[in-house]
Amino acid sequence: MKKRQEILEGIGLKFIRFTDSDVRNNVEGVVKYLEVLIEEMTTP
Repeated sequence: MKKRQEILEGIGLKFIRFTDSDVRNNVEGVVKYLEVLIEEMTTP
């Protein structure tokens, strides 16, 4: 699995991982994190 991720990262894809606990118990925090990350990635 790691090798596949390395190949995909090599072509510019990014992987973001969250624990099940974060998704279940802090979905607002997960969404906020993603919003900030997207904003950083799309701001020139």
